[in-house]
Amino acid sequence: MVKILKRLVTAEKRLRAFYNVAPDSPENRRKAQIYMLWFDHEVLRKRWTNLHQIAPGVFRSNQPTFERLKTLKQQGIDDIVNLRGKSEAAHYLVEEDRCRSLGLRIHSIELNARSVPEMRHFKELIELFGKLEGSFMMHCKSGSDRAGLASMIYLLTQKGETIYTAKRMLSFRFLHLKLTKTGVLDYLLHKYEREYDEKGMSFERWIETHYDPDVINQEWSSMSAFERWRTLR
Repeated sequence: MVKILKRLVTAEKRLRAFYNVAPDSPENRRKAQIYMLWFDHEVLRKRWTNLHQIAPGVFRSNQPTFERLKTLKQQGIDDIVNLRGKSEAAHYLVEEDRCRSLGLRIHSIELNARSVPEMRHFKELIELFGKLEGSFMMHCKSGSDRAGLASMIYLLTQKGETIYTAKRMLSFRFLHLKLTKTGVLDYLLHKYEREYDEKGMSFERWIETHYDPDVINQEWSSMSAFERWRTLR
């Protein structure tokens, strides 16, 4: 049984690699589209969008299909913020190709759903938010975790919203599960909230002076399920 499972895993990896190509020719474009549809689960995103407006003209979502990108362009959105990061993977190269064909600007910041960002990624994201003009849409893969974190940061740094309001961006309403590994993002906000209550410190200031991603990741991973629930309840 173990050998059979190993063979299946190996076969899946080879099949995935076969289709995970740059869309730089008609044949490779077909392969990359198949990769997006099945291996990146775009087949699910054709119906389920996880789309939400977090502020006037600012939206969060799962990774949009070509049809949704076209609709967004028609609705006056010119900028797409990709929170999965720039890479050589088909999911990024296909999106880049689609945005180029529609005249959309794509901006890429690398966030992770199961660990808190490096400080430089936080700074890059906040700087990008300050530069964007007009309407834009930010997305990760499912629109649950990384999109929630970025939405929270946008509300705190660009709109001056309260921590209570920002917390809503990380919720089950978007299929975010705070007691799993992705709850480390909630724990990050919990750590900031404690400092804010004590010192009234802005989020940007806290990032520069108190933020330690290694400590936050380690503390969260060492907690039991009960300790996580007690901390974030």
